[in-house]
Amino acid sequence: MLGSLLLDRRTHAAVRPLLAAHLTTATDVLRLLQVWSGGEADLLEPRRLRSPPRPLRRELLSVLDGFTATPLGEALLRTAAAHPEAVRIDGTRIRPDSWGAHTEQAL
Repeated sequence: MLGSLLLDRRTHAAVRPLLAAHLTTATDVLRLLQVWSGGEADLLEPRRLRSPPRPLRRELLSVLDGFTATPLGEALLRTAAAHPEAVRIDGTRIRPDSWGAHTEQAL
């Protein structure tokens, strides 16, 4: 739902402040990126992601950084095991290096 709302210029600005409250797992972030890129949230057929604009990338990295290290690591491992191709594709588009030292947990 959030991914679809991010695509609409009328709701884009209103949705971005809600990301941290509604994205509670790494899989949620992956689902949002897939929908934002025109894919399906079920992650059954991962598609190549569009590169998110820098402000959205920063917000998503901030969300990931807000997860505690153990749950984040466990969530990433579960997501990678269940959807390896989607994780490989998405990992190349988030580009944590573009945010510098602010992403301690996300890296």
